[in-house]
Parts: sequence; structure tokens; C-alpha cells
Amino acid sequence: IAKRSPCVAGHILPTVQLIGAQKAGSSSLHADLLRHIPRTAQAVNAHRGNFSKEPAFYNKEVTFFNKRKRYAQGSAFYAAHFGRCSSRKIGVDATPDYLRDPRAPARMQNTFRDYPGAPKFVVILRDPVDRARSWFNHFGLAWKWNVGGKRKSIEAWAAGRLAKIAARCPTLARNDTSRACDAWLADAGTGQKGPIVAGLYARQLRRFLA
Repeated sequence: IAKRSPCVAGHILPTVQLIGAQKAGSSSLHADLLRHIPRTAQAVNAHRGNFSKEPAFYNKEVTFFNKRKRYAQGSAFYAAHFGRCSSRKIGVDATPDYLRDPRAPARMQNTFRDYPGAPKFVVILRDPVDRARSWFNHFGLAWKWNVGGKRKSIEAWAAGRLAKIAARCPTLARNDTSRACDAWLADAGTGQKGPIVAGLYARQLRRFLA
């Protein structure tokens, strides 16, 4: 990890990117990074001043590279969420949705193109089935999704999602997908298909290694 983060408009640009995966322990890992690596710091300005309408959890997950409107505001807007350059801190952004967003790698490359060696990626993964079950339980889907007034089981929910994915992308199991399928999978990162699609780690990691 670099000795310090780059300076943009008076604020540090986070060079440590904990990109995912969601529901894989990223919050615990984020806390450990801040606790054990000297001078690391999360964002400090979410929910304050110009960013008063942002949720407080944006201090951990700045959601810059996966949100079109936020990314369009530029690197100065991103850096402004972090401390002043005089702090000599190493910024950490732990947004787990970056991993599954196909736009994030290119946006990161563009943002850090003038800073060789940055950013450094940190990834934590989890068995995809366990991760999907955790997602299901976290968002209370067992209570939200019903069939004839009867609570839907995770098995029934997963079977339905997998059937839709298989119908739309029949060659996915062979890792051979069309451009249209790739676009559909990217859009499926949230909502009902999200928990399944987000477990396709090989596809996601390949984009960051390209």
C-alpha cells in the first residue's frame, strides 16, 4: 500500500478499494483494515455539509464508481468525502457493489490513470450459496415474497431466479455469453436476480484483471 493517498482538490483520493463481495464479510474486513494498517482512514464527510443528504454508511461505502450521477461529478467530488491532504492518511473505500458492476473497473482506471500503482484492490469472497442465503435473510425476502399468501422458501425463490437466468442466458454455465446476455446480467445485479448473479465471481474478477 502506498505511503500516502494522492491529493485532489485538497482532499485525499482513496487508493485502497475493498470492492466486495456483498454479504461476504466486507464490513468486518473494512473494520480490520482501519484497525491494523497504520494511517488508513474511511470517508469522513458523508452526512455532513454539502453531503448532508447522504446516508451515514457512505463513510464506508462511498458508492462512487457504481452510481452514474455520482461518478459524473468527478474525482474532486469523490475525494471531498475524505480527509484533507494534510492528514497524510491512506483513504479506504469499501463499496462491495463495485465488484459486480461492469462499469466500475473502467471508471477506476480513468480516475487513477495519473497515479501509477493505484488503486490497490482488496476482495473477500464467500461460498455463493451461503452468500445468497445471507442476502435473502438480510433483506427479509422470506416475508416479502409470497405465493398464495404462503411464505416462500429460499429454495423456491432460488429455483425461480435460476430458471429465469437459464432461460435468458442458456450458455452461462459454459461461461459463453452473448453481448446481450452480458448486458442483461449487468442490469440484474440488483433486485430479485441480484443474489444469484452476484455470486458469479469469476466473471466479475476477470473485468478487474483485464
